Amino acid sequence: MGATTRNRNKKDIGDATSITIPREYQDWITGEKIEVRNELLLMINEALGKRGFVHLVMTGISMVEENQRDIRNHNIGHKVEQVSISVAKIETLVRGLYEAKKTD
Repeated sequence: MGATTRNRNKKDIGDATSITIPREYQDWITGEKIEVRNELLLMINEALGKRGFVHLVMTGISMVEENQRDIRNHNIGHKVEQVSISVAKIETLVRGLYEAKKTD
């Protein structure tokens, strides 16, 4: 009897047959360990059923990037505000010194 070969369908991007999900995962942004909730498992199963797991992951990566961009922009805005306050204080001090020098 000859060897039989199995015909496999070519897999596309997003195709996965099985994955192992741990009981907890480490949040990419905060580093916090978080228990995997049933809602997350349902979302993963739905994505697997629609052959869209990679798409789900890529969407999550995009959201992480957006979050990090927002944090950087917030930090920049906060730094600009701090510098503006410092400049205003320096201006007040310089005016005070100038006025004191004028009266001497």
